[in-house]
Amino acid sequence: MRLGIVGPSLIWDKRHYPALQALTDTFTVTAFCAASDRRKAAVAEQYPGVPYMTDYDAFLRRDDIDAVVMLTPIALNGPLSQQALEAGKDVFLEKPMAHTLEIGQKLVRTSKDLGRRLWILEQDAFDPRYPLIRDILASGEIGDPVYFDYVFHFTFDDGENNGGGYGLTTWRQQPEFPIGMLLDGGHHNIAALACIFGPPTSIFATGIKLREGFGEFDQLTAHFMYDGRLRGAFSHAAYLSNKRNLFDIHCTRGILTVEWEQLIVTPAEGETRIIPLAQANTHDIMWGQFAQRVKSGGDVDYPADAALADLTTLFAIRESAVSGHVIALGGL
Repeated sequence: MRLGIVGPSLIWDKRHYPALQALTDTFTVTAFCAASDRRKAAVAEQYPGVPYMTDYDAFLRRDDIDAVVMLTPIALNGPLSQQALEAGKDVFLEKPMAHTLEIGQKLVRTSKDLGRRLWILEQDAFDPRYPLIRDILASGEIGDPVYFDYVFHFTFDDGENNGGGYGLTTWRQQPEFPIGMLLDGGHHNIAALACIFGPPTSIFATGIKLREGFGEFDQLTAHFMYDGRLRGAFSHAAYLSNKRNLFDIHCTRGILTVEWEQLIVTPAEGETRIIPLAQANTHDIMWGQFAQRVKSGGDVDYPADAALADLTTLFAIRESAVSGHVIALGGL
């Protein structure tokens, strides 16, 4: 498959370029496109002789591009991907797929109507931890899940806590998209919860703003309700300490604690069991699965419909935080 890369910036250098280097038997980069020539020299070192363009319309007219890898600021993800689909290209799209729910819905409809692949670059959905967690919960070892408590806080700014340079990007500091950092990095957390529990049926959320810049909310607390007895609380903050972050799943006969390096299964009766977790490169796993599906056909473990469901969850959180009401996801 011949790839055209749009927006070859920080995430390209750190994640997607290294992953694609190991998959040259499946993917060939044939062109780059960006808003300016700022990255031209750096890209030329990676791919000498590969065209670098600043005219997106002309880029899409190239007949040596089968699929576009969209790595643009969030507000551009949806509109530019829509153009690519309509130009007859498959799209590998960095999360979130769009900065509005309506644009995301249109993208999915268009990909289906035109028979084009729309695969979302959400590496956390390919994390091997989550099938393992599902298996433990399904085994009945600690009973049925009833409630989860998930706190994911970190400090993210344009100073020392810039997340390896991501906090220095103007489009994050003064975003042209709603919600704030939950729509950006928090997309990973929402995808993880959906991988384990599926999408919620309704949400009640509150949010607060703590500083200038970096979006609409700096901290959001969401209460998730699911079919059946399962309920959960999720707190996300990009302006609070990461000390005492936690992810506990309370079941009828015990607790499953999810930590970065291990799972802790604590039954109500009996001995605690610790399961070490290997640290996987989820970008490599994700691109590896893309390569397999390009060769064999079929969809991936995180199809566009799943990404749209996660986008729906994110906008339900926002609508609840703004309105003060419980939001049923079926009504969005």
